[in-house]
Amino acid sequence: PSIAIDSIEPVSIAIVLDNSTTSVWKTGDDDRIARMQDLATWMTTRLPPTSRIAIIDRSAQPAAFSLDVTSAMTKIEQLRPLQVTQPIASRLDAAARLVRTSDLPNRQVLLVTDLAESTWSAAASEVGLSTVFGEDPAVALTVFDLGEFDGFNRSLSIPRFADLTPPRGAPVSLSTTLNLTAKPETSTLSITAELEIYENSPGLPVVRDGVIQSPNSRSVDRTSVRVAPGGSSELLLTIPAMDIGTHHGRIRLVGEDAVRLDDARYFTLQVLPPSPLLLISDDEDEARVLSQAITASPGMMDDEDAEFDIQWIEFADLPVVDLQEFVAVVMLDPPREALSDEAVTKFARSGGGVLV
Repeated sequence: PSIAIDSIEPVSIAIVLDNSTTSVWKTGDDDRIARMQDLATWMTTRLPPTSRIAIIDRSAQPAAFSLDVTSAMTKIEQLRPLQVTQPIASRLDAAARLVRTSDLPNRQVLLVTDLAESTWSAAASEVGLSTVFGEDPAVALTVFDLGEFDGFNRSLSIPRFADLTPPRGAPVSLSTTLNLTAKPETSTLSITAELEIYENSPGLPVVRDGVIQSPNSRSVDRTSVRVAPGGSSELLLTIPAMDIGTHHGRIRLVGEDAVRLDDARYFTLQVLPPSPLLLISDDEDEARVLSQAITASPGMMDDEDAEFDIQWIEFADLPVVDLQEFVAVVMLDPPREALSDEAVTKFARSGGGVLV
């Protein structure tokens, strides 16, 4: 039934605001978080002065009554969408238990929600809500539905890389899945994605006055696709050859949609110096051929941009080499005594790679 608030008798009320991720939905005609704030403000200002008011969101903050109307209004103004939320059932349970502690006979819970499936599919498996609101003293529950989502949303999946630790001078390809959520009658959209690399800045990123200050970025690749409502498409992009070091970047969708949180994906790429590898062989020609196969390079084993820094020795020199300086050891046609060498056995047991 409709919420009953007497203009004279005070009321004990908990206003539960469903500020989950979908509350960021914003179009020219629909700003979800602002509508929640407006409704909560309207309700708060029309309550009798001696009422007890609690503003509860989806955070983990304990449910508590505000000291007065002003503090309740302040909490409403501070409402922001959350990406990590508490279950809606637990927040409603906390609201009901809170208003039940009041001595006022009129106890109400008002839930303002968009009824998003991501929230309520999990709540459907929760049991006990009917019991909570059916206990004595009675607590009335009113649900205010913010209505359907009018607009469209584009989202990107976590990027997938061909190589997260490429050698210097080697471009890297990556892919991500673009999804379009929209009503079926929406026309097919042309969507552009841009790949950006951030400049290396020792003092950035940093948070100043609650705002993230990021280093400057430059565009290195872009692609465009056409996607139908409810459809998806694979985006293929290429990171150019980078110098040795740690590099940060992002894939972002050009333009705006109703949810901006999922319009960009961030990543970190490490370009490593050549990994030291020891190649042991008594045949120099065979060692050179094998080194070229390992580096997958048309150059020689001392190519400065190769993924491996290969050092070649003969088996007679094995006893005087410190194997711990290498990530792997390659033994080409080793004699029997080399296979049972104590240093090689210890190197393998400590996690080093040994290829025979």
